[in-house]
Amino acid sequence: MFSMKRYNAAIRIEAILVMASLALSVLGTSAAEVDIEVPVGGDIQAAIDTAASVDGGGTVILKKGTHTIDVPLKLWSNVTVRGEGSLESSLKTAKNIKMITASTNGLSNLVIRNLVIIGTNAEKGGGIHLVSYEKDHENITISNVHVFNTGWGVHIKGAKNLVIENCNFSRNGTKGEEGYAHNLYLRRCYTVKVSNCIFNDCISANGVNISYSRDIGVVNCRMIGNHFRGIRAADSDGFKVHNCVIAKNGTVGLLANTEKAVTKNIDWRNNQVFENGAEGIYTRDGATGVCENNNAFGNKKGDYRLSKQVSNSGNTSDPKADPSQNDSHAPFYPRSPSGS
Repeated sequence: MFSMKRYNAAIRIEAILVMASLALSVLGTSAAEVDIEVPVGGDIQAAIDTAASVDGGGTVILKKGTHTIDVPLKLWSNVTVRGEGSLESSLKTAKNIKMITASTNGLSNLVIRNLVIIGTNAEKGGGIHLVSYEKDHENITISNVHVFNTGWGVHIKGAKNLVIENCNFSRNGTKGEEGYAHNLYLRRCYTVKVSNCIFNDCISANGVNISYSRDIGVVNCRMIGNHFRGIRAADSDGFKVHNCVIAKNGTVGLLANTEKAVTKNIDWRNNQVFENGAEGIYTRDGATGVCENNNAFGNKKGDYRLSKQVSNSGNTSDPKADPSQNDSHAPFYPRSPSGS
């Protein structure tokens, strides 16, 4: 039965929606982001593509459990991929693939959060592989993500405004790529903040490797038991390492290196660097910056080897200076979801 009251109400609602749409257009704002939940066994790539197609982007939520993939996931701009809860969702593969990749060059506003990623230590395997060669990626956040047992760990080339926080990238690497396949590799990255992370036990190379980058800050992290070096930067400008534990690595613990040009403007303070297979703290000739209030001890080829251009003060070599740090080299792998 026709109701004039209902008809008028419908007209009013339609008018409100039209005015709201016009207001958004005038203000230049986009539609609200979408949230898409993916159950175990669901199509994650389809969810990513759908989120990317919406004005404003969206969030893909991997429900609790182990999500198995056989092909790489390709990210688009303005998309967040996160697990349910803190670390209750995992992404796993038995294939020789890079698990999370960029769909194209020059992506922006990417977030990966609350996820455990477990792959294979194969020659083409990798956890997160975000590479851009034409236009830099921009505004990337990786937060509370664990990446274990992948060939190339977390590999980011060509990016600016990058945040990596509260992560654990450990046991990555692949045989035959000694010196190259790291837990974390940053190349051509600019304005990077790495904090409260673990980079342990890489089977082929460094805990953290940096090259041709600028304005890199690494704070409150661990680089322990890696095959090659703890943390190294080459041909970079602005290399801050504060309050880190760097221990029991195969060769140098903390290194300002060179490929074509020496790394400059280092800022190394309050680090514990011990029992590495070569020098503890080492800069190549020509490196500049500050090295202060570090404690390096028990390193096989000496605790400090600094260029004359590096200002240093307050550095010690005392294994008893902070006994609590001496136990910090024990492997630390927080509990992962079932099946990981």
